[in-house]
Amino acid sequence: MHTHFLGMLQLSMKLLPSKITAAWVLLVLSSAFYARDLLAFLDRYLAPNDYLIWGSLLLFALILLTITRRVWPGGTLLIGEILLLGLLAASLFEVSVERMHLVKYGVMGFFYSLDILKNNRSVPGKTALFLSTSFCALVAATDESCQHFIPDRVGDLRDVGFGAVGGLWGALIGVCLKRKGKL
Repeated sequence: MHTHFLGMLQLSMKLLPSKITAAWVLLVLSSAFYARDLLAFLDRYLAPNDYLIWGSLLLFALILLTITRRVWPGGTLLIGEILLLGLLAASLFEVSVERMHLVKYGVMGFFYSLDILKNNRSVPGKTALFLSTSFCALVAATDESCQHFIPDRVGDLRDVGFGAVGGLWGALIGVCLKRKGKL
């Protein structure tokens, strides 16, 4: 019984997110309280939401392509294709704010997949993808559940799905880069 508990404890320690991933999770969860107001302010005084969201998606893509080009020159095409797939998926979202889920949870999936692969070197890439996507879906479900307690906010099950898709997208990039030994 005692050794079983220690084994479970060791496994759970290997699945813990890093500090940067945990900070990103807290940022995402806390954004439920201020993100709409911030987007409304930016929409009014800076640029329409569509431009801000597409701009953040493209910034995420450019940062990842720059990193890829420096650490894995031959992988730029593969990572570019994965990014393009994510951008195409984002274009299918009817509401522009839903595209932000792809960015928020894409970054989270990227970081968490790297955490899993760093702490568990023998984990297959498919397992890291599954765990990262599940982690992002769990955080998205928590986020949407919390919104029921915030005035003028409503949790939406579709957003959990968008979070999972974003998490899978980011995790796919993280697993590709990590498995090639480039991060």
